[in-house]
Amino acid sequence: MLVLFKHLITVEDMAVPVAAMNSLVRQLQQSGASTWMQLEQELDRTIQQLQSFSNEDLGGCTRIAMTSGCDLFMKYVTRAFNLENKVCYMLSGLFHYR
Repeated sequence: MLVLFKHLITVEDMAVPVAAMNSLVRQLQQSGASTWMQLEQELDRTIQQLQSFSNEDLGGCTRIAMTSGCDLFMKYVTRAFNLENKVCYMLSGLFHYR
C-alpha cells in the first residue's frame, strides 16, 4: 500500500487525500478479513503506516490532508457496513415465519 501511495502522489501527481483513499480501497480489495473487526484492524494498520510519511514524502503537503482523506474513507465504509447490516436485518424480519 505504501508503494502505491507514494507512486500516486509522486508519479501520478494525485492529491494526497485521494491517493490515501485509493490505497485504502486497494487494502479492501486485497483483504482476507472475514469479519468487520478484522477488516477495521487491517484498515487501521494501513492508516497508521500512511501517517508515518513525512511532509517531504507527501510532496510538501501536510499530513492533515492525508488524515482527512483516511477519516472520510473510514466514515463512508463504516456507514456502508452499517446500512448493509440494517438491510439484512430488515430482510430477515420479512422472511421470518411465525
